[in-house]
Amino acid sequence: MSALVGRWNADSTYTVDDTRAFINREMGVWLEIFADTSYSQVDTSRITFNGKSDGVYVLTGDTLITFPDASAPDTFLVKITFMGNYLEILHPADQRYTFFHKIKPQDSATQIAMLKDSLWRMQGHRLDPGIFRAESFVKDFSYLRFSGDSMYADVRTNGVIRRDSGLLSKAGFTWTWKATSGTKGFLADLIHADSLRIWPLTEGRPDSGYYLYLRTTFHHERDVDTRPMLGHMRCDSVRNAAGLVENHYGRYYDWTFGEDHKVTVETNMVGVPLFDAWTLDSGFVSLDAPGRPRLRMRLDSAGGRVAWLPQDSSTFGKNVILYQTKVDPARFRTRPLERFEQASYLELVISGDTTDYFFNVNHIKDKDQFEIASIVSDSVYWASITLNKAQETFQSSQPGFYFAFEGRNKALGRFLCRSRPGKDLVIRQTASSDPILAQGLVQGTFEIIRADSAIADSNLVVEGSFRLKRKTYGNLKSSAWGIP
Repeated sequence: MSALVGRWNADSTYTVDDTRAFINREMGVWLEIFADTSYSQVDTSRITFNGKSDGVYVLTGDTLITFPDASAPDTFLVKITFMGNYLEILHPADQRYTFFHKIKPQDSATQIAMLKDSLWRMQGHRLDPGIFRAESFVKDFSYLRFSGDSMYADVRTNGVIRRDSGLLSKAGFTWTWKATSGTKGFLADLIHADSLRIWPLTEGRPDSGYYLYLRTTFHHERDVDTRPMLGHMRCDSVRNAAGLVENHYGRYYDWTFGEDHKVTVETNMVGVPLFDAWTLDSGFVSLDAPGRPRLRMRLDSAGGRVAWLPQDSSTFGKNVILYQTKVDPARFRTRPLERFEQASYLELVISGDTTDYFFNVNHIKDKDQFEIASIVSDSVYWASITLNKAQETFQSSQPGFYFAFEGRNKALGRFLCRSRPGKDLVIRQTASSDPILAQGLVQGTFEIIRADSAIADSNLVVEGSFRLKRKTYGNLKSSAWGIP
């Protein structure tokens, strides 16, 4: 049986009634016999075989019995001569003889040269004779890469990437791969320069299926690299159809993508999709949210951050691009305001027992000042600070200094306070790598202007930190973006 294994091309055929042989080298008569006792045959002329079929075979002595997958069994007598390079088969049903020559496989040196520094993409899997499942290239993509004396496997199943690698030793058709996950054996057949078939070996024997790989120089165009998006993605900014980039100032819309294809949304916004699952779909990442149609988004991870391009503007109410950065969300638990890298905010410990946060958009009032502007609203706490950029330390007694904020806590209820001369309130700026970013520390005493549970003109002791970001659009206020 081992002598039969290989690819055979027909040279000629004749019957006992013919006076001369019919040369059929150009007629496309092929016979391929695999090590797993299956075969594939092609005869466009239908002289030797009945067209094209796959199947299995049994060899008893010189009698070859074939079991095609789509027709009745057939019987041939076989004879191999000249060092196993020529095959003669007799079809007793019509007394037809056909002569084949064996197509020699590449020698080991040629194999090494053909595989050197190459990338191969899986095209499909032959499950059984006549059953080939081609890759749809919608969700799943598999690659082999050869470099030096090693083989690397890259299997991507619905966006989840699994890799393995190890030394590869070759002894003819038999390959032994000492992979990280364990040693594996294969039968490998390099059909030609761009086609590779691999049979996994179980206890030294191949099963009835093989994997077909084709040489390539690039990953498939629909193969989305999901590694940049797996984990906690903080939404940094949104670009609308007009091209204006709107940064997060007090609002957040973060997604956490898991390898189990679950999505967790963390947000303080209303009316936004609360996605709970993701999958791949023909080069897009599809996101599911309860009660909403599935949304397909293009993923662009160039430049170190992820840009999401929704294919349907109705989900967010407008055409937008969402920019996200992968971060460790654990630091947000103790320092919530670190979520807002572009925001201006004030973090205060009031009277030693309560931590409150005040943040708002900032604008340019004067070229020599930083400022957080107040919001006139009964439902929003606000802080207003004016700082001179030229001075490192600010005190409440200095001319032009202003600091006020509104808040609520258990002791005072809702209150409003501001700095006053003589109250010993100090704001000290600290170093910043951003020339338009002012940051620093706050410590001292405010005067309560009004409160639910305190008399006016009483003192409020605070300590904390601040960060002020100057905008670059003249006197334009930057709104905290909302979707939709």
